[in-house]
Amino acid sequence: MKPTYSNSLLLTWQVAEFEARRLNAAFIEPAHFLLGLCKCVDIDFPSSIPSTIADRDKLLEEFLREFQRLRKVFRTAGLDPTRFRRHYRTLLPEGSPGLNPESARLHRTGSSRDVFANAEMTAEISGSAVYPIHLLHALLTESDALMDKAIAAVGTNGKRLLHAIEMDLFGKQRHSSPPRDSDGLKWN
Repeated sequence: MKPTYSNSLLLTWQVAEFEARRLNAAFIEPAHFLLGLCKCVDIDFPSSIPSTIADRDKLLEEFLREFQRLRKVFRTAGLDPTRFRRHYRTLLPEGSPGLNPESARLHRTGSSRDVFANAEMTAEISGSAVYPIHLLHALLTESDALMDKAIAAVGTNGKRLLHAIEMDLFGKQRHSSPPRDSDGLKWN
């Protein structure tokens, strides 16, 4: 079964491509997707989406819901997405200007495709379309020393962020331990 990408994920992809172009990259790397996620939480959607767009209200509702979800995860983990994005961008390598024509679409690298495959699997567990939270979860489960360094530089760590994401995705039950007899519960 082919996964369904949500409109909010497709927007994240467009912003990631913009971030890749800004860094003169030849391809969209996982780092560009992380930058895109951190940028999308700062967009003022009500004033950005023209009133003439079909299904504007439905689109706006999804964007507001899904990017608020990411803001909450970032806040829970103590990560300022704007500060992180600006710092992380300075650590990423720049490509060569003119490597790709302005009109050509940038493609994902193999590692970006792997991250998307992991996001698709996570979404499949919940039986939903693939949303930005699934992509963020997949990015954080990958080993990336530069990302970890950037997260630490802005005052938190990847494990704390991953825990906040998993609390959102899977709920408290996944992380809580079973009750003990000392908690006043006894089995018959």
